[in-house]
Amino acid sequence: MKKLLLLLIIPLFVFGFTQNVKERVLLIKKMYKETQELVKTGTKDCKDVSYSEVFDDDEYSRPYDRDITYCDFGQGYSRISCDFFLDHSAVSAEYYFIYNHLYFAYVIVHFGFAQDEYRLYFNEEGSVIRLLENIEDEGNTEVINQEERERLKEEHLYWLIKSQKALMKYD
Repeated sequence: MKKLLLLLIIPLFVFGFTQNVKERVLLIKKMYKETQELVKTGTKDCKDVSYSEVFDDDEYSRPYDRDITYCDFGQGYSRISCDFFLDHSAVSAEYYFIYNHLYFAYVIVHFGFAQDEYRLYFNEEGSVIRLLENIEDEGNTEVINQEERERLKEEHLYWLIKSQKALMKYD
């Protein structure tokens, strides 16, 4: 009897979690749409920061350009956009916030003529609940493996952290 009860309860937890993720993704899409409308029609308070960075281990001492924009669109919505130019690649990213809580990130990694795109959906606690990758325009695939999700999250939030530090430094 206990086994039967357990078998009936487990699908409820799985279904409930799936429903919560689906509902959150729908909410994120709605918030993203609202942000885009505010970009077009609302008042925005934006701050731009551009600087160059030279790496100590670069034997040629080449400067790498960094362009960062923070915009507050009102109604709790804001975005940090950034472009980081590297040796043979570049990263362009947009990080979307509601009341200073990250809810969505869109990151493009450029390699010459190819590019990889990543879409990260976050829950209220900052955990990735959905991660889509589009490698060299092969179409979106969801990253299911939790370790890979965490690795990609850290890799792509690195640019957000650098952007936030630059925004504070050049304030």
